Amino acid sequence: MRGVDHRDILRAVNELPNDIPFHIHISEQVKEVADCLQFLGKRPVEWLLENVDLNERFHLVHATHLTSAETENLAKSGANVVLCPSTEGNLGDGIFPLRDYQNFGGNWSIGTDSHIGLNPFEEIRLLDYGQRLISHKRNTFGANGGLFALTNATVAGRRAMNNFEPEFFVTGADFDACVIYEEEQLLENVSFENLASAIVYTANVSQINETFVAGKLVEKDENYWTIREKFVACVKRFRAP
Repeated sequence: MRGVDHRDILRAVNELPNDIPFHIHISEQVKEVADCLQFLGKRPVEWLLENVDLNERFHLVHATHLTSAETENLAKSGANVVLCPSTEGNLGDGIFPLRDYQNFGGNWSIGTDSHIGLNPFEEIRLLDYGQRLISHKRNTFGANGGLFALTNATVAGRRAMNNFEPEFFVTGADFDACVIYEEEQLLENVSFENLASAIVYTANVSQINETFVAGKLVEKDENYWTIREKFVACVKRFRAP
């Protein structure tokens, strides 16, 4: 929000096709809020709510610092927030008011942003634990917490990629999935109704043994060393002299 002229934001909203996702980083840090107040006389999300007709097409990345009114109005607009707990924690951004946002029916997904972490389960755990720490309460996501969190992250996350399908799997569509073997000490004895929560709160990326992308099986061991070598080479290129 502080990175471009506000008139360019309005131009993009009005001139881009209205059937594609609109992503914007906003209210991530306290300084950003202060800068917008000084320049526009409004807080970032406050200004966006007053000047843009937000709907489920819009995805506000971070939106960490919200007033009560912003939280309620953003949730009721139908827009989505994209939360990146590992990055927000690494940068010391703050904690999103998720409980209040959910109480107003707000939509949210998760992202990686600066790629501090690439574990979707860890992002959800960090998101939940942050809420527990500031509220002194558990059960951020309700009784069936893991399934609720995975469902929200999946449905809103798909919208961020212009996919509005609410079901996990659709007959005739390309099969996209990750395979987690149940032969894990914290998973193999879990009841089916608690399985989603067990995966969210115990699993890590090392337990994802296979992935299906567009119906094609991608085995971890098959490409691991090639990917590792490319990653190391890439980091070396960007390393400061």
